[in-house]
Amino acid sequence: MTERPTLDLALELDPQVALRPEPFGALAYHYGNRRLVFMKHPDVVAVATALSEHDSLAATLTACGVNEARWPSFEKAIVGLMESHVIRQRATTEHPTTAPPTTEPPTTEETAA
Repeated sequence: MTERPTLDLALELDPQVALRPEPFGALAYHYGNRRLVFMKHPDVVAVATALSEHDSLAATLTACGVNEARWPSFEKAIVGLMESHVIRQRATTEHPTTAPPTTEPPTTEETAA
């Protein structure tokens, strides 16, 4: 089985990107590099806009109902959007609910509240 590391990445639309819906999919405009990119399929647009809601590209594809047989084409499209700086890798930080508890006592400000 071929390793596909892109599927494990936590991704998001670059905050400098605006999407304009079109009948074919969407136009993505990056305000930082002034690049205009055509997103040629509505399914790709749906996946791109849902990326920040999921832990990985694979989780996003699953949540969007994309058949696994289509994943290689989506992965290729997402890699292209990453190269165009439309999509970027998300900084991975621990979710506040899963962070380990602190062992330090509360500060006076916390106890006064």
